[in-house]
Amino acid sequence: DHGHGLWVATEGGIDLLDPETGLRRSILRHPAPAPIRASFDFARDRAGNLWAATSSGLYRIDPVTLATRSYPAPAGLSGITPGREGRLWVAADGLYRLDPGTGTLDRVALAGAGKEIGNLQRIVVDARDRLWIATLHNGLLRFDPASGKTVSIRANAAQDDTLPEDEVDALMV
Repeated sequence: DHGHGLWVATEGGIDLLDPETGLRRSILRHPAPAPIRASFDFARDRAGNLWAATSSGLYRIDPVTLATRSYPAPAGLSGITPGREGRLWVAADGLYRLDPGTGTLDRVALAGAGKEIGNLQRIVVDARDRLWIATLHNGLLRFDPASGKTVSIRANAAQDDTLPEDEVDALMV
């Protein structure tokens, strides 16, 4: 990463590890231990800044100076991924669109998913610019930012072509 090394998120905070020497540099300490089942995630914006979604909040880390800045964040922060249009998508108690230039988070309604869905875990963006969202208890969601439509894919024991369960922890496109 820009010659810095390996970024590591733990219950204690964010560290930068030099894989050649094994030296660790503390970048950020969490004010309190992470709760059980805490999720951490990293994403890079177009300007090269590193964004960290942690149990204690949302942080931007300057890639040159390694200075950190905290931003207001929703409860349940668990995932962050870059979108094709330059914004970042944030998973938390709902879906949020982050403007990396201002640090502003806007909640995005998941239209068509039925009730408002929280406990989002991870987000990936496919080649058609759709978001695939892993949830803790509501299966898998596919959100199309262009149309605003959301498709929910849930477990159904009566069907073989559905998810085996509604807890989805990780995704990859």
